[in-house]
Amino acid sequence: TTSSLSGGIAQTALYIAVFSGLFWAPSLVAHPRGLVRLLAILLVCNGLNATVGVLQVYDPERFMPRELSFAFSGNRDALAAATYVGANGRSIVRPPGLFDTPGAVCGPGTVAALLGLIFALQPLAWWKRAAALGFSVAGLAAIYLSHVRANFVITVGMMAAYGLLLIVQRQP
Repeated sequence: TTSSLSGGIAQTALYIAVFSGLFWAPSLVAHPRGLVRLLAILLVCNGLNATVGVLQVYDPERFMPRELSFAFSGNRDALAAATYVGANGRSIVRPPGLFDTPGAVCGPGTVAALLGLIFALQPLAWWKRAAALGFSVAGLAAIYLSHVRANFVITVGMMAAYGLLLIVQRQP
């Protein structure tokens, strides 16, 4: 169902590239400490992305990218669909975060919200827990401000599942 043979080959190559990590990634994470380090990197990267998304709503002149993706820059109707009216009556473009598509920050916001909660509940130094909680709050705020309600429901569901897992395992 692709439009051309080269498009189908490119799509297949993309899927192979994405899934090839299943074969080489486990060798890089041989110990639990390596997994924690990898998850911490994911938390910081996604948390910073979510923070930029929140800043784009409150200071769009400074943080919003000058150009959005091609589909939105040339199509006034598409951009209008990605815009909502805020509480103060100002027109707000759904924050893209470090992407160029309006509303795209909700994915990294979901990762930051969940990983931030997990790290905030671990026995770490207080400043690490505070930073993790800050990234979690930024992730939730980015999801809320992007108006992608499905991601918000998924995030709350994952947080509830994590809480249930802690209760089942009798962890504090």
